[in-house]
Amino acid sequence: MNLNQDSSSLHHVEEIVKAAAAGTELTRQLLAFGRKDPIQMRPVDLNRAVRNMQKMLRRLLRENITIELFLADAVHPIHADINQIEQVVMNLCVNAGDAMPEGGTLTILTRNIDGETAMDMPEAGVSKQMVCLSVRDTGCGMDEETRKRIFEPFFTNKQKGKGTGLGLSTVYGIVRQHGGWIDVHSTPGAGSQFDVYFPKSELPIEGEMPRAEKQPQGSKPVGGKVLVVEDNPSIRSIVCDVLRRNGYSVREASDGLNALQVLSEWGQPIDLLVTDMVMPAMGGKSLAIKLQRQMPKLKVLFMSGYTEERLPAMGKIQPGEAFILKPFPVERFLSAVRGLMQEEAGR
Repeated sequence: MNLNQDSSSLHHVEEIVKAAAAGTELTRQLLAFGRKDPIQMRPVDLNRAVRNMQKMLRRLLRENITIELFLADAVHPIHADINQIEQVVMNLCVNAGDAMPEGGTLTILTRNIDGETAMDMPEAGVSKQMVCLSVRDTGCGMDEETRKRIFEPFFTNKQKGKGTGLGLSTVYGIVRQHGGWIDVHSTPGAGSQFDVYFPKSELPIEGEMPRAEKQPQGSKPVGGKVLVVEDNPSIRSIVCDVLRRNGYSVREASDGLNALQVLSEWGQPIDLLVTDMVMPAMGGKSLAIKLQRQMPKLKVLFMSGYTEERLPAMGKIQPGEAFILKPFPVERFLSAVRGLMQEEAGR
């Protein structure tokens, strides 16, 4: 399938991809309720996490609800599992949306809690610096008795069939597991505000200063030669088209063995391998190992419809390896590609 940039078909395809990506995000987060995966704690940019969820939240909430973001500059990183932080944000926002059946405004705020302010909070300890995530709604609010019980498992004041009572108790469990706590302020008829406090991470966020913003003169520009290996022809076509429209020179292959043949015919080293993990003949992991022996500086972006923990044993993603779950938003895919290419350019 060859689609021109101005093609109406391309526009429809992109809309389908966006819708599928939204479904994937929601499914991935809902699956997190029922599994016991080990958490992966690392420095997390809370502002970035909220911004990345904005489109998904827009689809989850009714059209008569306005979403406002007030994210403070230079918010400290928090030591957290990104999937669980996304779950906290989603549950709080869905709960806020349910409190506004006639519509209203959902406001998400972030801010640092430093110095004397943190010391005034007994939960923070003597010297901890905190980061506060606030979710505010203009909904029905709640009385004091309800406020005291909202974090109890299976407690809900929603209509029968409208809620499980697990959303806020899950939030509470995650926040406490992260060494944080929650304050709730609410008045009947005047809305509610959930203030969630997380300890500041002592480590910086990896890649916090993008190399593109401090690229030295004479360094290799972003762009380059990319080999896309994917056994699904529709996905392969879309991925290749996105890369070409963003200035990359692209070749494509249907599996690992075909990729070796394509590279031999191309006759040039590549900068980036974008490959599916599970394919007939030769999988993505085996292909990457083989090519990196020939090209030690080769960057690899693995992609799969399987989550990382459900990939076959021979295809497990190792720490430091780049992975993206299909289907994915175009913006997220391009961000991953640019990050890998800039990393190579900065060497």
